[in-house]
Amino acid sequence: MTLKGYYLKDLLEYKDCEIFCERGNIYRVSVIESSPLVTMSVQPYNKSEFTFEKLPSKNHGIIPYGCNYSLEYLSSSKQQSTIFFKLNYLAAIRTRWVLRKYLIQSKEMKTDVLKYVIGLIIGFIFALITQRFLN
Repeated sequence: MTLKGYYLKDLLEYKDCEIFCERGNIYRVSVIESSPLVTMSVQPYNKSEFTFEKLPSKNHGIIPYGCNYSLEYLSSSKQQSTIFFKLNYLAAIRTRWVLRKYLIQSKEMKTDVLKYVIGLIIGFIFALITQRFLN
């Protein structure tokens, strides 16, 4: 999945950028400099450690106009990097799904649900057996 946003380069200097992410990892961050032919790459230090969050509705401070989501990560030089996005509701849901930010996508949640389903099936079978023999 490719996302387009604004990379915070300096205090109030934003550059257009593209993020390539898939399966919960950020693979490449390309910052477009003066022309689309000149790009700078700001790679993440750890591809799976980042925060993707919704910004407050009243944008105060260093947030570009119209942006409602931010992604923060450590770059390869171990500096905090921030990218701002303007996403609608469906694009935000899709982005969270690709970045694996929902609880249902975690491995622990899947194993817990599987344990409860197995327990439910065993309990149901046990209840049927006891009803059959008691009647």
